[in-house]
Amino acid sequence: MTSASPMISLSIVSHGQLDLARRAVESLARFPPRVPFEILVTENVAGAKTETKAWALPVALHTNPRPQGLAANQNAAVARSRGEFVCLLNPDVVFVEDVFGPLLIALQGGADLVAPTIVDSEGAVQESGRLVPTPWRLIRRRLRVGRGRPAKTPARPDWIAGTFLLLHADTFSRLGGMDERIRLYFEDVDLGCRATLAGMSLWIDPKVHVVHEARRASAHSAPYLFQHAVSAVRFFRSPVYRAMRERSRGKGSR
Repeated sequence: MTSASPMISLSIVSHGQLDLARRAVESLARFPPRVPFEILVTENVAGAKTETKAWALPVALHTNPRPQGLAANQNAAVARSRGEFVCLLNPDVVFVEDVFGPLLIALQGGADLVAPTIVDSEGAVQESGRLVPTPWRLIRRRLRVGRGRPAKTPARPDWIAGTFLLLHADTFSRLGGMDERIRLYFEDVDLGCRATLAGMSLWIDPKVHVVHEARRASAHSAPYLFQHAVSAVRFFRSPVYRAMRERSRGKGSR
């Protein structure tokens, strides 16, 4: 990080997860962007640990007086940011190589939303780029139908998981940011689908990757599972979902 005006603003939202966010920042310090950047961290849990002076890189920490939804937190962080590009990150991401050089080239070459390949701690590729979900596809995933099959990323994904998203700040603004009515889960689905409907290009670079040690809280916690279900219902009842289904039918998709 330098004192120059940042080219990239990285935004991490923590839900009492500053230990994970610190690890993400430490890994970034080993493989930083080769352009000026800033790191914005939002702590969404009042009273959580907020000491960041000993972190490997300087961060601008904002602590919420009361919890907000993930979409609201990311929108507020982007509003505070100064970079030409914004990178939305999960706190449990670990950098293992420089991913920003190739991704910036992709953005400058015509892509609108980009991400590296996401792998788990054992190196298995995660499905970070997907087609628009349907209730049946969601049920299949919940029941783990097809478990054990290698992840397949569509050549033209309808949306990219919010684990790691890099886009131009103007693109985020043109899309109206994230939908704050979706408080947790599906905010990335909605954003990606709105980008797709706007004719934007979504791309995942198969040559660079980050590690995502997902905790999958919704699989083990009743409150998170409930919130996941509420967000799914809101998305499936939205004009965005209806427009995506019409688009799929027009292309002859099932």
